[in-house]
Amino acid sequence: MRLACTISAFFCVLVACPGAMSSHPDLQSASEVVLRMNRALREQERELCRYSVHRRYILRNRHLEPEATSSVMMNYDAASGKHFTITGSQHSGGISQRVFKNAMEAEESASTERPSPSEINSQHYSLSFDGIETRNGRRCYRIGLKPRERTKYLLDGVAWIDAADFALVRVEGAFARPLSFWIGRPLFQQDYGRYGRFWLPSHSRSLAYVKLFGESELEIEYFDYQLPTPVPSKSHYGSVLPPVTP
Repeated sequence: MRLACTISAFFCVLVACPGAMSSHPDLQSASEVVLRMNRALREQERELCRYSVHRRYILRNRHLEPEATSSVMMNYDAASGKHFTITGSQHSGGISQRVFKNAMEAEESASTERPSPSEINSQHYSLSFDGIETRNGRRCYRIGLKPRERTKYLLDGVAWIDAADFALVRVEGAFARPLSFWIGRPLFQQDYGRYGRFWLPSHSRSLAYVKLFGESELEIEYFDYQLPTPVPSKSHYGSVLPPVTP
């Protein structure tokens, strides 16, 4: 969930420019669900050493009409983290260019941090099991997230964890601490999809009411993942299922 760490950079640019228990027999608590999710994530990180993806950044604000967009290629390497290359833009003026640039630089910097300050775990959150729901076509455990500390890296919200693969399917909520007097606590949502057998981001959205600028939204679309081949046929962290289109 590292992308959540970049949202403060996004909104600060605008400010600076006036104008219950589980039914699964093996699970005992929400903490156990999250523990298994993080084990799955560590296994994926060991196996997925590099990949690339196309992204489209979209910035919406009534002062920035029409919406500004930027097309980006993101390359990830386990040794050096994420690297971004802008491949095109539309209606992207000075403010929107700075928004996109700051968001990418913040994510690039956070991509090598271990452990991540935004990781969903029992050290960062008081966790609650809130039932089983379907999200993005998947049967998921709904886990309530209450931050143990009010930091800009954590969310007060909900996570949905896949009941078969123990992968994060969606996370949403408000930032645990106001990012500044000007922007308060933005709302953040990120969805994940299964590509082959790896779970990776498919869409994200952040929304805030920024003083002087009004409602501002940053949306990121993900497409054309390029994954290493051949992909191993078995996994140590979840069952092997047909690909799911996010």
